[in-house]
Amino acid sequence: MCDRADALDWPLGLHPCDSVVHIWRVGATIRRVIENSRGRCFVPDQNWQVNITFSEDADRTRADAILELASQKFHGFGQAKRAPEDPSVPVIGQDLAAARALSDLAHQLLDAAAERIESCEGHPVKPHG
Repeated sequence: MCDRADALDWPLGLHPCDSVVHIWRVGATIRRVIENSRGRCFVPDQNWQVNITFSEDADRTRADAILELASQKFHGFGQAKRAPEDPSVPVIGQDLAAARALSDLAHQLLDAAAERIESCEGHPVKPHG
């Protein structure tokens, strides 16, 4: 049986433990039925927005990548340092710092996913990525 509190309305008489995966349109929202070991739940399509802000100090560029979800906030950090002999091209420092901030953010999301899996499965996991 599905344990999601937000999966209350089951269209077309579909019960959360039905064995067929369906996709249908409800208004303007497409909802998917996802099957897992506990049952099936509706998961609305989502768009996540990551905001990246930059700050510069002499030959260093810092990037902060922020992802705010309903229940969690993730903050990735990245930095780039220009070598004294390199030309000053700020966009290169931004590219490097943003890539490092997003990489940091990705690792935090992998850790959070592992924690959720561990809480469901009851044993340690190490997701690849």
